Amino acid sequence: MGKLILCSSVIAKNPYCFPMTKTKVYSIEEVCYYIRNNIYMMQEEVFDRGFADWIRGELGMEETADKLDRMREDHNNLKDIVVTLCCSCDYYTESEINELIVIMDQTQNVPMRGRQKIKADTYLKSGSLERARQEYERILKSRIC
Repeated sequence: MGKLILCSSVIAKNPYCFPMTKTKVYSIEEVCYYIRNNIYMMQEEVFDRGFADWIRGELGMEETADKLDRMREDHNNLKDIVVTLCCSCDYYTESEINELIVIMDQTQNVPMRGRQKIKADTYLKSGSLERARQEYERILKSRIC
């Protein structure tokens, strides 16, 4: 991930790889760090069944994984999922979690193109040049239609 993250929980033998950026994480603290640093591109789809299975199997966090499964089944919003994950460890303070909530509230109403641009910019920043190019092209084509 590039920065030192103090982990006090279980470290996974097999990492979870976030599909959008291909970033590998090994702990719940790294998950929380990733969320905060990629909050503008987070979507509910990121936290699919495979993610919950990884939380359960690799980190041994049965209760958190069960909550994620229920949230997915109940179609809970991204904010609920992020708060659940960030509250499952002590990596962020309550005020830092509240800051994330504010950001999610602000970006909730960003038009699709705005979110697509954020997504493309994130690909670019993470060095995924081909994915960034494809996303920028998708944005340009959607404006034509």
